[in-house]
Amino acid sequence: MKKLGIIGGMGPAATARLFEQIVAFTDVERDQDHIDIAILNKPTIPDRTAYLLGASSEPFVPVIKPLAQSLADAGCNVIAIPCNTAHAKIDEISEGLPSVTFVNIPREAIKFSQELSCNRVGILATTGTIETRIYQTYAEELGLDTCIPNSSLQQSIMDIIYNYVKAGKTVPKDHLNHVLDQAVDELECDGFILGCTELSLLDIPRRYRGRFMIDALDVQAWRCVVECGAPAKNLRDLFTQ
Repeated sequence: MKKLGIIGGMGPAATARLFEQIVAFTDVERDQDHIDIAILNKPTIPDRTAYLLGASSEPFVPVIKPLAQSLADAGCNVIAIPCNTAHAKIDEISEGLPSVTFVNIPREAIKFSQELSCNRVGILATTGTIETRIYQTYAEELGLDTCIPNSSLQQSIMDIIYNYVKAGKTVPKDHLNHVLDQAVDELECDGFILGCTELSLLDIPRRYRGRFMIDALDVQAWRCVVECGAPAKNLRDLFTQ
């Protein structure tokens, strides 16, 4: 099997969640059949959204790129970055590492939504991810439509991501449900992608009011198992049960 490298810290809890889900999606009966994984957890990486929106002059690529090189030097054939927004610069990050497979979280999430027969998907993500059109671009390549929150809903999503999850606070259940209800009511789509790894920490059900809730971090974890050549459980089964 191939060795996996994870560039983490964006944020740390999401990194821990990715590792946990990789273990959960690996279909084995003993320790020795799991993937070898190296994790570099660097929470001091500059904020990706702030830089992409021009609110910060600190670029994140010069910090992430050496970490990718370090993992490649350590024998990692596959690399995962559990941060959707960082993928706005994935081409720059992966440049110079042609022998390494980067598990592209937005692209894989869009592909998976298509496998679930979603023709129009809502993107719940940071403003940096939305405005750099990471998801919209991959969706257009596959012929899918995307729905983007209006400014009020987007601010509510950012509030959950930054003022609750990244701040280490519990999101009140009624507040979370109110935001999800608003998304379902306002965005005419047949599925949603949780396109921020902080949203992956909220235990949002895989179906909410009849819509698929596709956790991009779950998709990334599953694809990491597949790319490394380990036996993988079928993620699709969790949406059809």
